[in-house]
This record gives sequence, C-alpha cells and structure tokens, in this order.
Amino acid sequence: MAGDEGAFAPPLGDAGADPAAVGRTGAAAARLAAAGLPVTPGFHVTTGAYRRYMELTGLRGPVLTAVRSAASPAEAAAAIAEMFARHHLPTELDGAVRWAAARISGRDERVSVRASHPDAPGEPAPPPADFWDVPADGDLPRAVRDCWASLWSADRIAHRERAGVPHEDAAVAVLVQKQLLPDVAGVLSTVAPVTGSPGRVVINAVRGAGATSPDRPAPPETIAVARPSGRVIGRTGPAGRLLSDARAAELAALGARVEEAAGEPAEVQWALEDGAFTVLEAHPLEGLPGGDAVEAWNDTPHVDHLWTAAGLGEAVPGVMTPCTWSLVQMFMGRALPAWSVRGYRAYGRVGGRLYTDASRARALGLPVRVPPGVRVPRAGVPTAAAAVGVLEGAWGARTGRRRAADLRDGFPARCEALRARIADVRTPGELRALWHEAVRPAFLNACRMVEAAGYGRAGDGVRDGLARLVGGEAADAMLAGVRAPGGEPLAGSGPLDGLARLARGDLDAAAYVRRWGHRGPYEFEVAEPRPAEDPGWLPQARAAGADAAVLLERRRAASRDAWRLLRERHPRKAAAMRRRLARWARAEDRREGARSELARMFWVLRAYVVRAGELTLQGDDVFHLTIGEVLGLLRGDDAALRRVPVRRRTYERYRALPPYPALIRGAFDPFAPRPGRDGASAARISGLAGAAGRAAGPVRVAASPADAAGLRDGEILVTTATNAGWAPLFPRAAAVVTEADAPASHAAALARDLGIPAVVGALDATARLRTGDRVEVDGTGGTVTRL
Repeated sequence: MAGDEGAFAPPLGDAGADPAAVGRTGAAAARLAAAGLPVTPGFHVTTGAYRRYMELTGLRGPVLTAVRSAASPAEAAAAIAEMFARHHLPTELDGAVRWAAARISGRDERVSVRASHPDAPGEPAPPPADFWDVPADGDLPRAVRDCWASLWSADRIAHRERAGVPHEDAAVAVLVQKQLLPDVAGVLSTVAPVTGSPGRVVINAVRGAGATSPDRPAPPETIAVARPSGRVIGRTGPAGRLLSDARAAELAALGARVEEAAGEPAEVQWALEDGAFTVLEAHPLEGLPGGDAVEAWNDTPHVDHLWTAAGLGEAVPGVMTPCTWSLVQMFMGRALPAWSVRGYRAYGRVGGRLYTDASRARALGLPVRVPPGVRVPRAGVPTAAAAVGVLEGAWGARTGRRRAADLRDGFPARCEALRARIADVRTPGELRALWHEAVRPAFLNACRMVEAAGYGRAGDGVRDGLARLVGGEAADAMLAGVRAPGGEPLAGSGPLDGLARLARGDLDAAAYVRRWGHRGPYEFEVAEPRPAEDPGWLPQARAAGADAAVLLERRRAASRDAWRLLRERHPRKAAAMRRRLARWARAEDRREGARSELARMFWVLRAYVVRAGELTLQGDDVFHLTIGEVLGLLRGDDAALRRVPVRRRTYERYRALPPYPALIRGAFDPFAPRPGRDGASAARISGLAGAAGRAAGPVRVAASPADAAGLRDGEILVTTATNAGWAPLFPRAAAVVTEADAPASHAAALARDLGIPAVVGALDATARLRTGDRVEVDGTGGTVTRL
C-alpha cells in the first residue's frame, strides 16, 4: 500500500512534484513547502493516478467516444458525468488515497479537495471543482473522483477543441489538504493589485474561514502595509480590527517570503489558526502592468525659447511628481496669474523639472533672471496678452500687498489645525469634502499671500549701492546684519538663525520644529517628507547649528565694523542707507515670509495626499495622480490608477538623470548624451559675484542635499541651485558655487549671512568640475579657477 501511495498519492513536499504530475496548484504548494513556508499539511493525487483510474474502470474509450459523437460539449459533459458517477475508485487507488489521508489527519478530521490541472497555455480557470469540509475517512475518494470528472466539463471540452489540444492527452491531478478552522483568513497580494507597485502589500481578512471557502459571509477588512518596513499605511472595513498592526506586518513579511519562493508577485490565500499563520495557496498575480513605456514630461521641443532654472526652479529643484505638478499649476494660475495668462504660460517642465520660459516671461514683462550676455530669443506672444499679464500682475501685487500681513497672521496655527483635521478624517468621502470645505480655500489663501507679497527679489540694486560705498565684503556684511521689523532675522535667514539658537539652547526642539520644521530642500514636493517628519534630522540640525552659531556671531561683528566704516567714509549717506535697507528688509521679509508660509501650506497638501493614500489603501501611488484624480479616487473612481505604472516609471527615469543645465536653449532631450568634462575649459569658470571673499579647497559636486551629506569642513560645495533647505550644509562649506542662481538668490543670501564666498550663475559648473578637483573661488570677482 505504501508503494501505491508513493506513486499515486505522494506527500505535499515531494521534491519530484512537477506540474505534469501534480498540476499547477499542487506544484505551487509543493514549492512553498520545500521553501520551508508554513503550508497546510496535505498530499497530491497525481495525473498518473487519474490515468490508472481510467484504465482500470475502462472509461477511456467510452469518454472519448462520447466527446466525438455528442452534438455539443454540454451534451458530452452530461453523458461523461454519468459514467464517472457509476465508477468508484478501484481498491488500489482508494487505498492509496485513504492511507495518505491518515498520515495528515485524525479519524474525525476534515480535508479540502481541489482539482489541480497541469500547465496548459490559455487554459481557462477550472470550473467549481473544489470540495470543502470532506470527512477524511469518509467521502474523500468520491471527492477525488469528482475532481477528475471536472476535466470533462463543457468548458474544458470546448477549450481543448478551440485550442487544438487532443482529448487523449488530457489529465488532471488533485490536491488534498487538511481542513483548518481559522480564527481569521483571507487573501494577500504581494504588490498593489492594480498598479503593480512593489512597495505595498494589500491584505484582505475576514473572520473565520472566509476566503478559504466558497462562502464569504462578511465584507473583508482591507489593510495596506508598506514594504519592507511593515508599517500599516491604511485599513478599511469593519470597526473591530481582525489583525493588529503587528500581525499585519508579520503576514506581509510572510507574503514577501512567498513571493521570493515563487520568483514573481503572488496572490496568497492564508489563514490564522491558534495564533499561527498558514499559507493555503499561492499563484501568480495576473493582469499586472508591464512594458517600459514612459511619458514625455518635457515642454522644450515645442518652441525655440530660452529656459532657465533660476527663480522657480530654485524653489522646486527636483523632478516633480504628477500630483505636485498639478498643484504647482494651480498655484501659478492663482497666485501669479501674469505667469499663466490666456494660455501663454511662462513656465513649464523640462524633463519633469520646473523651468521658467525666459523668452515668454520677457514678452509678458515678467521678472526673469538671465546672466549678462546671454541672448534671450523672442517669444511670439500677442501684445494684448502681454499687456494683460503685466497689468494683472502689477494690480494684484499692489492691491493685495495691503492684505499680506493679515493673510500671514495666524497662518501657522491654521495650518497646524488643518493637518490635525486631516489626520482625524476616517472615510474617503469625508476627506474629499474637507478639500472643498477647508484645504482648497486655505491653499488659495496662501496663493493670494504670495501675490500680495510680490514675487522676485530686489536685493541686487541695494547690494551694488553699498558695494560702491564700502566695497563688496563690507556690503555683504551689512546685508547679513539687517533684521526684519521687530528685530527678528529676515524670513529667508530664519531657519539658519533658528539652528544657531537651537544649538545655543535659546530655542527648544519643539519650538524650532513648530516654526521652521516645514522648510526643506524639497518643500514644494508633496511626495517628500518635511524635516519635521524625519526623527533623524534633528541631531544633524543641532550639529550644523553649532557651526552656524559661531559664523553668525562672527558675522554680526563684521556687520558692526562695516557700518562703522560707512559712517567714517560717508557720514551724510549712512542714515539714508539705513532707511533704504529698512525698506528693502521689509519687502524681503514680506516676500520670503510669504514663501515660507506657502511651503507650510504645501506640508498641509502633503498631509492631505498622504491621508488619501491611507484611506484608499493606494499608499504612495497617489503621488502619481493629479490632485483632480486624487479627488476622483476619493469619490470611488479608480480609473486613473492604471496610469500610475507609466508615470512612476517616467518619474524614476527622469530622477536617475544627471543635473540638467541651468540654461537651456530650444529643444532639449534629457536622455541624450551630455558633453563630457573638458579639462582645459574647466580651468576657469565665470559666474556672478554672490558673496564676496576668496576660498580654496577640494570640490564636492552634489545634485541634492543627500549627495552633499558627506560634505566635509573646508570643501567647496558645487551644485545647480540651492534653497532654504540647504541651510544646514552651508556652515561646513568653505565656499559655494551654483549654476542657476543670481546675486539675490538664497545661495547668495545664505553665504552672505555666514560670511563664506559664493559664485552664482556659473553655467555648467557641475559638468566641468568633479568631486576632488581643487579650485579657488573668488566671490568678489565671480570666478572659479582650477588649481
């Protein structure tokens, strides 16, 4: 009997269990068992046993005759079903099945019996041929026979005839497993089912047998778990939790092991019984998106214009997710309508990054930063549109400026309250309503705040006037010492000053995070966490603050000396210059303060989109939807999710590219080969004077703050552009060189605050220099020289 059992009913983990012998379902279960996964005990009834049955019962000939002579597959199936019903399992097969069942279960236990068909391309899913709650010592042989009979269902007969598969070659195996009585059971997808995103496991759970049996009495609890962290990012369903966060993380890890054993994304049936998870079945996930198609996030091929990363690109330096791009478009249309008047947009995407269309901006009369000597091709913008753009921008700034202070007053508290309301929302419908009720109005309020404050900077003329009187270094020191009304540092310098106060103990961590925790290098990208969300950020900030405190104190002394020099050389002009600087400081603080509060609002927008991902269980896939599509998803329309795979692939491909040029003329292909580094041309790079002084040292080229994390004291930081989020890195740098900035940029302002030389607008610096080169930076003359 044992020999028959081995030939006809081998154990589940049999090393020789291949699909031809045990079918697809059986082979998958065998692989899981061989990988050491917790699989329900069971055994196979092989295709060899089926053929032996057909031989011993003499059914082979009559079955084939019925198929050939019947008027239809349905007629053949009915006749063959009667044949199988009249023939029980012969003794040798009946004994083998019962013997194998005795080894996995007790006398009164139950088993599940499922047909397991061999691999057959295009074969339809088996018809209902699964039997549950079968007594192991009773009706098991009959259930096996009925699974064999399912091979001759009308659907399978019709399929074989359409596919040209000979009926003589057909065979089926059976998988028998011990029946569980689980507390909770369900189905797990090791990747997001619709988008195929690998960073998320989706679990469906029901009480009792649930998804492990044909009857599903209750709606499931659905849980999304982030991979590989195991963090639960959302759940829907019954109020009472069927799986704790810890259990969900444990199950997600088990799913990852199943995927590893299968070698591909899988759908896993599981059960939780007596505190232990068991894998019931696993098969490949079907219908996942494939291919390598990408979208074109590039506006430059359409027109022969000059595009610049200065200004707007400084604020949004990275590749934008579709959600961020939709919000930026909303901002540009609401806050800066002159930049988007009547369809003549003065901004666009270059390889997914935000650039200003300098040609169109000039035609619309808008402020744009272009280095001296660079020709700006003319744009074909109708005179009427240009006039409307200029008037709209000027009128909005003039009429709204009176409201700027009112708009800013209390805005941090309103944003904090909004984030708390977003966190408390429990359903997608409530979150969608909150957008229209509170989030969108607050965003439009922030847009009006920026419009009211005016856009751009006016520091160049002030600095030049000071430099003519006392020289560049003294002028920088005087600008660094200017305070906002009330004695606080200017809003643009606030994060740096806050780090210094944090290091000195004048400001506690909670107060710093509350005031400046929203400022970061990607503060207008909703997919990127804010510094306040990163527990590891604060210790690094304290270290940077200690260096900043020393440099800022030294700078205050330099500022006092510079004012003394001005009074000595030009006593009649000192008072007038103080008044001019005070006016400049008010305007600068108003502009930078508005930008800071807009960044705070983008933190609220990020919280909203993150919560949408939690409540819809889509996780970070929502960042690859526009804000309109996110709202549609909250309404139950998930059609846009099918666009996510292509958008995610596009986003990752653009992010992997090296830094783009600061200025782009005409068509630009981000994927085209870039010119290599030329040693001769890199000997001297000309730019603009950002912060006076000289410094020499090794270069550290960085495309992002993450690249610059290894910046050492005394190194020269070289990058495309910086913003307030780079502030913790500046105290370590001996000098700063940027490609896209201007003398009134954040890079120049931060360098002046700290008293370190800076050259800005140094085109192609990141391409012509590499980490380890030794250079001298002349911030007064605006040059970088290789040593």
